[in-house]
Amino acid sequence: MVFPHPPALAIYIAVLLVLLFVGVTIVDVRERRIPNSMTGLAALGAVLSGLLYDEAGQPSRLIAAFAAVAFLLAVRAPRPAGLGLGDVKLAGVLGLCLGPVVAVALAVAFLAGSVVAAGVALRFGWRALRTTTVPFGPYLAGGGVVAFVVGQPLLNVYTGLLGS
Repeated sequence: MVFPHPPALAIYIAVLLVLLFVGVTIVDVRERRIPNSMTGLAALGAVLSGLLYDEAGQPSRLIAAFAAVAFLLAVRAPRPAGLGLGDVKLAGVLGLCLGPVVAVALAVAFLAGSVVAAGVALRFGWRALRTTTVPFGPYLAGGGVVAFVVGQPLLNVYTGLLGS
């Protein structure tokens, strides 16, 4: 694991994310929604943990949260029914927990979601994509796990390629 923050914060964030991801996945698959109580409590826990264990890193995590929310709101704008506000709030929580590596989480989530969408299109036809709903929370959770474990090295490789 290569989490780019102090070890005490990494432990709290790992526990918080595991609890959040399990709950979000279960509820989103069953009900196609992510409750505000889950994202709200997780956001509060992430902010408090950050303030307690890495106050200097808090601004970058807040910026990452706002950037993740803004990105998903932009994705949601053309077709609001296609992406719920619970997913947007979950992305914000990921930003509060992961900081800039939330970009990796979002990239992995969209890649995984695209693979599933392609499978739906191949199986049921392209028109099925307009009527089939797929919960996005589990993909965000999976992306969050990838970002927590290897997000910083992936981000370093990507930014290194940009600098070449």
